[in-house]
This record gives sequence, structure tokens and C-alpha cells, in this order.
Amino acid sequence: KIIVVSDSRNNQKLLRTQMTINTNYEVIFHLGDYYGDLDDNYDLIESKKYFHVPGIVTTSYLSRNIFPWIKIQLESWNFLLIHDRYNVPKDLSGINFVCFGHTHKPEIFQERNVVFFNPGHSKKIFDRGNTASHIMINLTIDRAVIEFITYDGKIFNRVEVVK
Repeated sequence: KIIVVSDSRNNQKLLRTQMTINTNYEVIFHLGDYYGDLDDNYDLIESKKYFHVPGIVTTSYLSRNIFPWIKIQLESWNFLLIHDRYNVPKDLSGINFVCFGHTHKPEIFQERNVVFFNPGHSKKIFDRGNTASHIMINLTIDRAVIEFITYDGKIFNRVEVVK
């Protein structure tokens, strides 16, 4: 299982709430703003695979000292993690999912034969018209189940992707 969070903006309390509702995950994707929000939360990241990308307010993002995206393969699925989807590279060959943040809006759509999704935000309970949310992903070799979950644990969207 993978938990995907974004746009925590140093709200440690809300981020911790989201990440402790269900701790049955092995992998963490943090999609920026702020880049280091989980770095001091050793109890949340120890024994987990932790991947994060910088957001647009991160100085290293603006100066390009930290690359804005990373590619990860889990099971037989390929993910591209990035903060702002408008900076996605043109070549998405082999990518199944683009995970992005920035807008604070939970959404999922398909473009260029790739599934794009945004988990929402962890900034505050309600921001830019959206309740704080995150994503849990259950992966098998040929199936991905993506659940959008509010900060208090309610599933409000569930999408199944089959290869």
C-alpha cells in the first residue's frame, strides 16, 4: 500500500492525522510544499519507503538544486512524482501514473494514456474550496485501487485501474 500526501505547508498536526488514520502502508509519496515536512517525523517514515519531491515554494525547486520530479517503479507499475503537473516532462513512455499536487484539489483523469491524480492537500482542514485529503493505493501486478480519503478517514472516491 502507498499513501500519497501533498501541500502540507508545514501543518504537522494535520499531516500526522492523515498519516495515522491508517498506518497499513509501506510506501509514502509526498508531493511537495513543503519538501521537508516529513523529515523530522521519524516515527512516521522509519521502516517505510519514502519518496518526496519539492514544491514550487521550495527554494531548491526554484533554483533547480533538487530535480522537480522522480520516477519510481513499484510492483509492475511506473509512477512519476511531481508537484506541478504543468512541469511534467513531454516523454511519459512507460509511465502508468503521474502523481501531482499544487492545486489542493483532489482529482483523477487520464491524459496521453497515463492516469494523473492529485491527492488534494494537507494544508488545513478546508482550503481553496476543498477538504483536506490524501490517497491510499493498493497495488497488485495487474490492478491498482486508488482511494481518495478525507483527513478524518472517509473514503469519497474509489477508482480501479487494470492493466
